[in-house]
Amino acid sequence: MTGGHRARALLAAAGAAAVLLAPACGGGGGGGPTAPPPTPQPTLTFAPSGAGGANSISLTRMGQGATRLSLEVRATGVTELYGVSFDLEFPSAVLDFVEFDEGPFLAGGGAFDTAVQVVESPAGNLVVGATRLGAVGGASGDGVLLVLHFDAVAAGNGTIAFDGPRAFDRNNPQVGVQWVGGSVQVTR
Repeated sequence: MTGGHRARALLAAAGAAAVLLAPACGGGGGGGPTAPPPTPQPTLTFAPSGAGGANSISLTRMGQGATRLSLEVRATGVTELYGVSFDLEFPSAVLDFVEFDEGPFLAGGGAFDTAVQVVESPAGNLVVGATRLGAVGGASGDGVLLVLHFDAVAAGNGTIAFDGPRAFDRNNPQVGVQWVGGSVQVTR
């Protein structure tokens, strides 16, 4: 093969290779994402409606979950607290009640028998009762009565308020206690 024929053969081979490789390169198509963008996580904030001082029962946020709101029902500076009962109103269009945990305060860390009940009736209203059982005195000081867990279901805001609250000692059906609720906001 002469030099001219060799050059033409190499050019022909290179052209054939280019034709064969062109479909494998994929062409222009953009480089955009192949999956939908991630759904933004909600931002959930809770603001107490005041400070729970001495002789109060208040809502305080426990943890900082993005979609879960865990609220402690906390006693501060109480004397001989035997039990509580209240309704807790919350914005059911924004939050869904999931469950509750009994706090250690009334049970004295397991030293006393207690009964706790939380029922949602109707939607957006929790009916709550927590009490010591038997012929024992009440709890004094500070501590968590129970923890209420909510999930964020939609953007919005609203108040979380005690309705008809009662605190009692063993001998008195009602003792004076300041009740402090709060407000919640969910953004997406």
